[in-house]
Amino acid sequence: MVYQIQMSKKSAFDALPRFITCYFGCELDVVRKYAHGNVLDVGAGIGRALSYLDPDKVDSYHAVEPNTHFASEIAADGIPCTVTPRTFEEAAAGFGDRQFDTALVLWNTLSMWEDPADLLVPLSRVAKSVLFTVVAKGNLPARLAYYRAARIPHRMADASTENIVSEQWQTNRAYSWRDLDTIISPHLAVVEQGCLTSYSHFAIAEAK
Repeated sequence: MVYQIQMSKKSAFDALPRFITCYFGCELDVVRKYAHGNVLDVGAGIGRALSYLDPDKVDSYHAVEPNTHFASEIAADGIPCTVTPRTFEEAAAGFGDRQFDTALVLWNTLSMWEDPADLLVPLSRVAKSVLFTVVAKGNLPARLAYYRAARIPHRMADASTENIVSEQWQTNRAYSWRDLDTIISPHLAVVEQGCLTSYSHFAIAEAK
């Protein structure tokens, strides 16, 4: 299910605590380092990643975002931009093999799939390399504090896995290094992992 939440670019970030804005700064650095060629942004939101891209390295940007309110706010200045307001599975059916040099799966977008294979199987076909950024396990108090500060109704689905469920963000998961490798490796070759902040991990994976 896609929730059509009406939030402007400003209001979407008004309630963000410092530990998340710090994450965004680190995310900018890793995206700018790795994104190149034809870039696919899966679950692009309002197109935050566009401001990260180096126009000298990126030839085009294709955003896939099923929330039409978010998708309508995506616009690029200086980089050819295409926006597909559909689910990734629907959009991927129309993409060619290895059509994209870099795919971005940022800001815990991976956690939106109950079965990650539903994302990773088509992604491994259409992208040559993928950058994932995810929430790291061990940050549950800070994450819950954000939900309370933003007044997002939520519940703990499973304290052992640190999953938080809300209508706005559905199931928000957290990952250990092992979790990330176990999920990605059957479909893509993980070539690098690292920390963005104590709150988040990143992984670079390539098509096998």
